[in-house]
Amino acid sequence: MPKISLETFEKTIKNNNSGLIIGNGFSMNFDPQFGNIYDSLKEGIFSIYKYGNFSISPDAKPITRQTINHNYKTVLNYVRSMNQQQLEKIFEDGVVFAAFITENQHINNYLKNNKHILDHFKIGQNMLEITANIYRIGKLKGFKYVNIEHWPILIWLYNLIEFHEEFKTFKKSPNKFISILTIGGTKSIFPKNSPGDVMNRTRFNGFYILYRLLMITIIFGKGKAIDKNKLKFIDSISTSSLSDWLSNFKTLFSMNYDQILSHIAGRPVTYLHGRFEDKKQGFTYFQSYALTYNDTEYYSNNIILGDYQTSKVLDHAIHSLVMKNFLFTEPAVETLKELQAKMNEFNLNHIVFFGMNPENDYHILSGIYYNFLQSKIQYPTITFCYYNENEIDDFITIFHQSIHSIYKNTQYQEQITLNFVVSKEIICNYIKKEQTANL
Repeated sequence: MPKISLETFEKTIKNNNSGLIIGNGFSMNFDPQFGNIYDSLKEGIFSIYKYGNFSISPDAKPITRQTINHNYKTVLNYVRSMNQQQLEKIFEDGVVFAAFITENQHINNYLKNNKHILDHFKIGQNMLEITANIYRIGKLKGFKYVNIEHWPILIWLYNLIEFHEEFKTFKKSPNKFISILTIGGTKSIFPKNSPGDVMNRTRFNGFYILYRLLMITIIFGKGKAIDKNKLKFIDSISTSSLSDWLSNFKTLFSMNYDQILSHIAGRPVTYLHGRFEDKKQGFTYFQSYALTYNDTEYYSNNIILGDYQTSKVLDHAIHSLVMKNFLFTEPAVETLKELQAKMNEFNLNHIVFFGMNPENDYHILSGIYYNFLQSKIQYPTITFCYYNENEIDDFITIFHQSIHSIYKNTQYQEQITLNFVVSKEIICNYIKKEQTANL
């Protein structure tokens, strides 16, 4: 696959109807906190107490309200006095739990035959493969290299094996990850092992709730996500140069929740995974969470955060079938519909990915292929901006998986040109000021 020069990249953007999709790698250029989520666990807990506003929907039945409230508050009180190192221990022990699932043959076989293992989407890795990756990455590099969106997989699996004899033996050894899941699941809406129990015990486990709110709180960064003047590196950003570069794209998409791209571009951005909004939102799974900054509450209820199987596919299906019928439910972000609408509106034939890790966003890649195919775009192009060489092979593999696992017509992919350009060149030429670009 061709690696192209910056000059060729510029011509490709200008000579086509190009759209830009950014991921977290874009925001990391503005502030290191976007790339160092795990380093701010204690600060995040502090901010939840000081700036967070958690509430439960009037739609929730008394048993649902009691379950959510009890499980969440129990976990929040459990972690309140923990320091950064103790909070990190929770995730370190999560890697130990992933190792147990991966290496224990009885557990592995049990889960492979369990109907609640969500691998029938046929895109990318299944739950057990992701768990094995959490173990492998955590062992080799440490838990801070584990994708923050993958932890819900372990919570889901915990609820599947909780009563297995092998797990009961494992549970006798100290493990903070298991302890906090146990504490967070003391109340349940349904009797255990009843239909729908796994889904509800996962979503209403106090640690699952806290995990989501903690990650969102850290990303919000005490206002960094919505106020560009608080960004640590803003003075080293060439905003005029970056704005000029962004103007070459017909439309802009963000998979982030912050408003950095819209502030710099000075025009609307399509947020594919939701965003922080300074207006009242509905409830997601009967829950609402807002963060206060400068006397304004910024809501996070349309934010999609979590693994591909449960958060980006199953949650959407449940919303369409069940949750949308509740009066106060927040409308779901229709990721693929919004992507399709903009691609059709601007007749896009060239998509650029910058700062994106595709391993948890198969739906975006398959959606792009579908829209190119349905719109009968002749010889479209996808350009992936990479940080290291390994990302090229990963992108190619995941892109082909997202096509072959869904579509019968895979011959069309032969018309699609995949280009690759080094991210650092874009950073040096369009994002960073000249005196800081080579630091």
